[in-house]
Amino acid sequence: MAKKSSKFFGNMKDYLINAKMDQKNRSAIIFTISLVLNIIIIGGLYLFVSFAYFKPVNMLDKSEITVNIPRNTSITKISNELESKGLIRNATVFKYYVDFSDHSSKIRSGTYKLNKSMSMAEITKELSRGGVSESEVSVTITEGMTIDNISKKLKDTGVINDEESFKQECNNISEFSEYEFVAALSGKTTGKKYALEGYLFPDTYIFYTDSSNKDVITKMLDRFNAIMVPEWTQKAAEMDLTVDEVVTIASIIEKEAKTSDFGKVSAVLHNRLGGNQKLQLCSTIHYVSGINRLALTDQDIAVESPYNTYKYAGLPPSAVCNPGKNALSFALNPDEEYVRDKYLFFCNGDPSTGQLVFAKTGEEHAANVAKYQQLWVEYDRKNS
Repeated sequence: MAKKSSKFFGNMKDYLINAKMDQKNRSAIIFTISLVLNIIIIGGLYLFVSFAYFKPVNMLDKSEITVNIPRNTSITKISNELESKGLIRNATVFKYYVDFSDHSSKIRSGTYKLNKSMSMAEITKELSRGGVSESEVSVTITEGMTIDNISKKLKDTGVINDEESFKQECNNISEFSEYEFVAALSGKTTGKKYALEGYLFPDTYIFYTDSSNKDVITKMLDRFNAIMVPEWTQKAAEMDLTVDEVVTIASIIEKEAKTSDFGKVSAVLHNRLGGNQKLQLCSTIHYVSGINRLALTDQDIAVESPYNTYKYAGLPPSAVCNPGKNALSFALNPDEEYVRDKYLFFCNGDPSTGQLVFAKTGEEHAANVAKYQQLWVEYDRKNS
């Protein structure tokens, strides 16, 4: 009997131990399941909130939207401004994000260029970096603008007070003689409309609204100096060209063609210069007369000016605009095939495409002109 009782209690002990272990296993399983469910729920909630509020409004829309933040503007007002411009999804979420990420004291006043492809974090970082202050203005000078165009834009944006004084400064090369390419112009400015035409490099600049004419010009000359690397200056010398001649050629290329035709136009210019032929370029007539028609008249091309390349051989006295980096590069690197095959002429094709038509002989060129001239006349009539 004692042995049976001992066995019974032993079995009961094993049963209780096993029951406790099963309970622990069940608890562990339940805990694990709960943990996984919580992770899934929290992760899902994070993804929902992230995509609903923190991610960019439109990843594909990179168009610039200007946002101006005056001094002492509250985070609430900034958040509402960003939401109204469609840059963020929710102003309240943005405000809390800025507060909790400790950026509320770092947001700076100024003018910003933002876009809808920026995330909330990227926008916050940009606003903390600081934009253009109220005493600064961002100005974009585009390829092909002349000094006349540039001076007007600078006046319109409040950078300068007087266009005429700015233009006069562009002839005062002694003020900028520390630049080697400007110093090289000394004694060679006769006939130039503006001595520095071609050297005010196209780019986006930040200017102070109280900048002097010299400050503005210096900043643009600095940019040109950075672009015109020593390798280019050396190549110009090897081609028996001065930097000023390269700039002038580049300005013509910029005005006469789209980028896809830059190399071919450069080849024609080099071929004609090498053959001592008149360049006969519409862009030089446009520059001196202000006329912008495709179909020039006999009266147009009879204008008396050293810039009239229908009358005078060689390059005009100065650049006819301020060219960009691509045009400068192609001035030094004309299309080798068109140089080798001695292309000497080009004219506009169909104005709707903007492409040029090239020819080797005068007869081919005359045929091209006859083919497209009526299209030019129609284009001028519609755009006059």
